[in-house]
Amino acid sequence: MIEEKLPNNKTVYVIGSRAPLNGSTTSFDPVKFVPFEYLPKTINPKRGFAFAPNQPDAWINYPYPFIGSYWVSNGRAYDIYLYMENKTSVSIQDMVKLQTSLFDSWSYMLMPYIKAALNTENMSSLEKQAAETLFNWNYTFSTELVGPTIYSYLISEMVNLSLARVLKPLGLESYTEQSDSIIPSLFLYLAKYEPNSSLFNGSFSNFVKKAFSAAVSFISSKLGNNISNWTWGKVHYIEFYSQPGIPALSLGPYPMYGDSYTLAPGYIPYIIRLPFPYVTLGSSLRMIADIKDGKYYMVFPGGSTENILSPYFSAQVKIWLNLQYLNDTMNRIIAIWYLKP
Repeated sequence: MIEEKLPNNKTVYVIGSRAPLNGSTTSFDPVKFVPFEYLPKTINPKRGFAFAPNQPDAWINYPYPFIGSYWVSNGRAYDIYLYMENKTSVSIQDMVKLQTSLFDSWSYMLMPYIKAALNTENMSSLEKQAAETLFNWNYTFSTELVGPTIYSYLISEMVNLSLARVLKPLGLESYTEQSDSIIPSLFLYLAKYEPNSSLFNGSFSNFVKKAFSAAVSFISSKLGNNISNWTWGKVHYIEFYSQPGIPALSLGPYPMYGDSYTLAPGYIPYIIRLPFPYVTLGSSLRMIADIKDGKYYMVFPGGSTENILSPYFSAQVKIWLNLQYLNDTMNRIIAIWYLKP
């Protein structure tokens, strides 16, 4: 741990750093270790399962702050909790459903407040259709659904009318362009506890109405007035870029499922652009292990080799995009074929 002085002259011991430290001075030398009993851990938790999808391992009352890493919001953690809380056992099929889940818990929790804010009486015919589609949405981000498109551009317009308005003049607009942020949870908190926040210009209801109208106008200007054409797969794509950045050696773009908070993720920033910026973060490997029975299932986005001349360079792309798995035997066969002289 490193010893740091706070502005009030108190001492705090921290783990890590957000920037390179000056090694030519002893000021940043470690001064002590975290006591073993304080190492983050869980042993046989009462709930029967533990999870941390890119979450911090310790909570805010932990005496030694971790400051060296970026942690994602807890949206995907809550997805796992909702799925697992009433299960007493899990099978391979259960784990497949969990890893490939397209359910977004933030949208599930935020949508009741959005519904309450949107009075359809004074809406145009197109806005009413969009509102009805959004209200009947099941909070999953499948490529064939329209709800994810309306919801995501609504959140983007909400960002544009609130956070971006405040942060851009300060040169901090990059916060609103992060592909994983606390933006939905921030809107949820304020809608629940501070609906008259100045961030909403004093009225969450009026704020949502304005953002919704802008979102529908933007989508229709790009995809037309036939709402059935506003599917998530037409605005949300992934491309597997080649290491040297040569387009001819890249794979895609492909229509992509998920968003930044689904367990099968497809990270995007809330930027008013159609399509959204291509997904750059997702599941680099999905794997399920049944250690007791010696059964293993996995899939890579791409293939089992980076050799562009190999037939296995892209052998698993469609399998990965279809949320399917290969068993361990198949992966061994692919590896053996690739290594065979």
